[in-house]
Amino acid sequence: MKAIITIVTIVVSFSTMIIRIGVRISRTVYTAIMANGEAQRKKKEVVKMAYIRKTVDRWDIMSNYGYGWECECSEYTYKEAKERLKEYRENGSGCYRLEKRREKKEEIKWQ
Repeated sequence: MKAIITIVTIVVSFSTMIIRIGVRISRTVYTAIMANGEAQRKKKEVVKMAYIRKTVDRWDIMSNYGYGWECECSEYTYKEAKERLKEYRENGSGCYRLEKRREKKEEIKWQ
């Protein structure tokens, strides 16, 4: 009986020791993973570049007086385009609509 108790005690103490070693190893691994993640985040921050648009939005006011759609005028902000469209609809006799177009920028500075 005494031998069984001694074996159980040894097994329990051995399993406790393994658990403690496992906790220490897992903490070390966790710390290494976190340090690696921080290094990667810093690396990504350095590589990040600001996005530079290569186009400009242009809003065309299109009109149709029965002969097909034609561009009446263009605006570079949506707010101004809506105001012009409202003016055309109040004063004109044809159908009017807005079309969004993109123009390439002339002056793009590459770094």
